[in-house]
Amino acid sequence: MSKQIIDLEKERAVNSEKLSILETKKVEVEERYKKDIDDLQTQLKELKESENSDKMSLHLENERLKTLGQELDKELQDRNMCYERDKSLWENKFNFLSQQRDQARTEL
Repeated sequence: MSKQIIDLEKERAVNSEKLSILETKKVEVEERYKKDIDDLQTQLKELKESENSDKMSLHLENERLKTLGQELDKELQDRNMCYERDKSLWENKFNFLSQQRDQARTEL
């Protein structure tokens, strides 16, 4: 009976030591996981800030390109108006000169 008690005490001491080691490992693992979670949260925050910054720069670039497109459209319309006006003037001048030529021929 005393041998059984001694064996149980030894087993209890071994199990107690194992429990202590496992608790220490558990605490280490929890600390490592907490550190990993903190690192990942920091990375996520940085990525979100970077994404917001990228979105803002893309929005600004988009607005700049819209403005440039509007300016180019206006310039194209102005040039088309000038072209049509010059075309009309030259056609009228050509027609007038053709009439003058034809009239001069008939008079001669």
